[in-house]
Amino acid sequence: MGIYFIDSNDKSIYLYNGEFANISQTHGFNSWCKMNIKTNSKKWDSYDFDDFTTVYDKINQDVLFINKDIALAFSEKL
Repeated sequence: MGIYFIDSNDKSIYLYNGEFANISQTHGFNSWCKMNIKTNSKKWDSYDFDDFTTVYDKINQDVLFINKDIALAFSEKL
């Protein structure tokens, strides 16, 4: 458990739990991230937001990364 975030410059997903860990690399979905995470070059705007959001499913202990076209589920249990 920790804080999950997407680094759009590196096109990777990280977990921070006292240390930074590139979970996209260590858990085998690095190529998915490289293909689906866009490099964010525009200023963040809550009205025109079309990038990933992150949701935590407390019951199943899954972390969901969702945008308007695709979703990735990461299971903390597995």
